[in-house]
Amino acid sequence: MQPNQILRRQGGLEPLQQEGAAGSLTWSIKPVGAGTELTQRYVVGGYVPAGTVKTAPLVDRVLAEQIGRLMRFLETGAPAAAKPR
Repeated sequence: MQPNQILRRQGGLEPLQQEGAAGSLTWSIKPVGAGTELTQRYVVGGYVPAGTVKTAPLVDRVLAEQIGRLMRFLETGAPAAAKPR
């Protein structure tokens, strides 16, 4: 790990947790102008009975939700969207 630059986690994200697959999720962080650029890469290998073509959109949705929650947390201090009253 490179502090303040790289965060890496190992394991299968849902829906891959029950499959014979392993993954490596890497977030690369670098300053850009007055902000920060976050690059996300998730590499998976192993056996997925349903096939990766069918499973990939589900994994993409989980990854997008994670990034969305991180962005909301950074912008508002709360990872979940405010519930309507």
